[in-house]
Amino acid sequence: MESQNASNLKNQLRKSLTEQRPKLQQDLSSGQNLSQQLIDLVSQLGAFSVAAHLPFGSEPDIDAFIKHCQGKGIDLIMPRSNEDGSLSWFLWWGDTVPGLFGFNEPVGETASLTDAEILIIPALAADAQGNRLGKGKGFYDKALAGIQDSGIPVVAVIYDQELLEQVPTEAHDAKVDYVVTPTKTLRIS
Repeated sequence: MESQNASNLKNQLRKSLTEQRPKLQQDLSSGQNLSQQLIDLVSQLGAFSVAAHLPFGSEPDIDAFIKHCQGKGIDLIMPRSNEDGSLSWFLWWGDTVPGLFGFNEPVGETASLTDAEILIIPALAADAQGNRLGKGKGFYDKALAGIQDSGIPVVAVIYDQELLEQVPTEAHDAKVDYVVTPTKTLRIS
C-alpha cells in the first residue's frame, strides 16, 4: 500500500473508531470479559511477568486483569511516555504520577521490556493478519521494533467491533501475535 495513501486511510479510520468508542464503553461487561480472556491467555502461556498498560480514556478496560496479576504475584511491567516518542518501562506496584499527556502513568523500579514474558498493548483496531492500528504517535511501534527478535508474544486488546477485515499498514507498523477482544482470543499464525 502506498505510504501516503495508507497514512490517510489510517487517519480516517482512527477518527471513525475514536468516535465509536464511547458507545462501546457502555457495555460494562466488556471489561470483565476482556480481562478474563487475558487471564486465560497468560495462564495458557505460563507467564509470570507481563508488560501491560494502564487503560486511559476510551481504551478497553483491563483493570480486572491488572488486579488479577497483582493478586497472583505476576510481575507487571508498565510504560511511561517520554517526550522523544519512546516508552520507559517500570516494575509496577500501583503508584502513579501524571504523565506526559496528563493522565496517570506508572512509577516504580526501572525495568526492561525484555523482562516480560508477554506484552499487552492498546489498539484502536486490528485484523486477523496481526496488523494493529494505534493512536498514531508511534510509541508502541518504536517499543516493538526493539524486541522484534525476542520471541515475546505481543497482544493487542480491542473491542469486538474493532476486529476488522483489513487494517491499513505502513512499513514501520509492527505486527502483533494475538488479538484479544471481550469474546475471543485470536492467535495470529
